[in-house]
Amino acid sequence: MTPNARYVHKVSPKDYEENIKRHKNMCRKYVLVKLYGIKGLLLYYWQNIGYTLITLLNIKNLYKTKD
Repeated sequence: MTPNARYVHKVSPKDYEENIKRHKNMCRKYVLVKLYGIKGLLLYYWQNIGYTLITLLNIKNLYKTKD
């Protein structure tokens, strides 16, 4: 199961890494929706919310320990 993915090649390594992350994220969303339908889409968004919260908490803890 793979989507018809579009990949735009950019020269710099940072842009290349960004494109890979975006591509993986699009594939993850596609697979969850194909497997579980609307529930898969909800699962995808809940995973994104959880990842964002964990990232924010880690950033908060990094600044908290530096003081």
